[in-house]
Amino acid sequence: MIEVMIVEDDPMVRDINAKFLERIEGFKLCAAVASLDNARKYIAIKKPDLILLDVYLPNENGIDFLKWIREKNIDVDIILITADKSIDRIQESFRYGAVDYLIKPFNKEKKSKNKLNM
Repeated sequence: MIEVMIVEDDPMVRDINAKFLERIEGFKLCAAVASLDNARKYIAIKKPDLILLDVYLPNENGIDFLKWIREKNIDVDIILITADKSIDRIQESFRYGAVDYLIKPFNKEKKSKNKLNM
């Protein structure tokens, strides 16, 4: 079972992602947090297999969190989910080891296709 942590400050989006994840066989939501501070606290206790990470969060951004994860040599896959279509942001996320970069809003077909390619 792949344990997934969702890091998303928008409660509606966090809930939608959690409900979608519940329907995917082989994946289990282990945590859904609204801040990077809470994400760091959770990772200190238990490491998820996959993080679904928003880029724009209060006080920090997801790319900085991705960099922190890599600096700490934490072995976890990260998929960024954001409305940011900036080529520079996309390239930076892949440079730091993101496995995918999903641009919101996205359709169900794209989301399902990415899950199958993991």
